Amino acid sequence: MTDQSGVGFAAGASALMGPDGYPRLGYRQTLLGGMNYGVTENRRMNTPSNDERGKKILDGYRTFTTAMLDAAPPEHRQTLAEVIQFRETLSDETDRGAALMAAAFLDDRLRLLIEKRLVPAKNITSEAFEFNGPLGSFSSRINFAFLLGLIPKNARRDLHLVRQIRNKFAHNAGPLDFDNKDVAQLCDALALHAVLPSFSAGSKFRRSVMRLLSIITAATRQAEHLESPPDHDVASNRVPLDVIKTMWAAIDDKPYPFGDQYPDGG
Repeated sequence: MTDQSGVGFAAGASALMGPDGYPRLGYRQTLLGGMNYGVTENRRMNTPSNDERGKKILDGYRTFTTAMLDAAPPEHRQTLAEVIQFRETLSDETDRGAALMAAAFLDDRLRLLIEKRLVPAKNITSEAFEFNGPLGSFSSRINFAFLLGLIPKNARRDLHLVRQIRNKFAHNAGPLDFDNKDVAQLCDALALHAVLPSFSAGSKFRRSVMRLLSIITAATRQAEHLESPPDHDVASNRVPLDVIKTMWAAIDDKPYPFGDQYPDGG
């Protein structure tokens, strides 16, 4: 890549940064996703001309992602680097590998998102996310993140579709790819890919996954822990007890018979 191209990529990367210094939602769909898709397609072609074109695209992609990381604040760079690496790996995977890997990665990121919102209580949180815990499954995490207001309705819907696509691959021992009728139908139902219906099922899947990851990453960055309320004041039980004693005195001339169950005789 020329110096001029490098400057252009750096400017483009800076322009994609939001006011908080983090890349704007959806940037991976337009540039990183498009470039990486081009790289993947060119890797599948063995002609010298396409190899040269693929190399050029790959060089451009790497220059751009480097500029993106350089433009990001230090506290965001690790997360951004992980997302970029995930996208690169997703392109190189088989269809089955992509479906299983994407679902596992989104599942893990949902856990991080929910943890960021919950009351900080490490042991209780760990129990909740155990296999048999209330948040031990991908499905339960999707729904709980939605109920907490952390993800929108269409993200919840697409996450469940990704989960169903994963299950198609995980529960079928035979050859299977995104062109399979049942799998393709689920990919076609995805909404967040933002591409034309004519695009391949695999492209819709990968693009939707990256959009979902963008949504979850942005929500995690913005989420704040809930705080538990202060402990209940046991001494406040004295007020209703005093009312009961007063009512008892109005109907019986003897002391309230259960007063000895309380400190100081109730």
